[in-house]
Amino acid sequence: MDETKYTICLTSHPGRFKNLPRVLDSLWAQTCKPERVVMTLTRAEAKEYEQQFPDGLACDVLVVEKDVKVYKKFLYAMEVYKTDPWEPFVCVDDDYIYKPGVVELLFVRADIHEADAVSGNDYWHNGLKCHCGALSLVCPAMFKGWRKYEQYFDELESSDMFYTMLAAQNHFPYASAGNLLKNYATPIQSGENYTKHGQVQRTYKRFAQILGWYD
Repeated sequence: MDETKYTICLTSHPGRFKNLPRVLDSLWAQTCKPERVVMTLTRAEAKEYEQQFPDGLACDVLVVEKDVKVYKKFLYAMEVYKTDPWEPFVCVDDDYIYKPGVVELLFVRADIHEADAVSGNDYWHNGLKCHCGALSLVCPAMFKGWRKYEQYFDELESSDMFYTMLAAQNHFPYASAGNLLKNYATPIQSGENYTKHGQVQRTYKRFAQILGWYD
């Protein structure tokens, strides 16, 4: 494929910092190499990151003041690093090792679907095809106006549903890239006792109210 300039975005936290060297190695080993990899951390997270990796790792670190969990995965990085509203960004999670050709497959699937955004892992909820931030190709135009919803991040919980709904509000549907996450990424067993049970439903209901989708 032609050389494509794009940015890979992720976030992390101290419990997963041990994953980062392997995760970043897999991102830079992509057949379609990124222009940069940006990791967004809070100030407290960045301080611990610097203690664990005093020489840094192969990524730019963007520091924000507040921990808004999944919402800091790429929204802030898009503001800082975008050159135009249609610039591609690939969102990944910090607990997967990605096979070398998976990002290229995202771009190929986007071309096939003539889409501006594709998700490498998705699910249906209330008639919306929801992307998973573990592997998605997106662009800043999809999330126009997100800053006015920043005040609601705490109550919206940590759910990728926000991204899907905001994209829908801006008239950007996701196309499915197939289950690339399952087939082209290997999960790292972090030992975390972690669940998102109910977060999708609660985030959908609250953000739908905020957007005025129903009374």
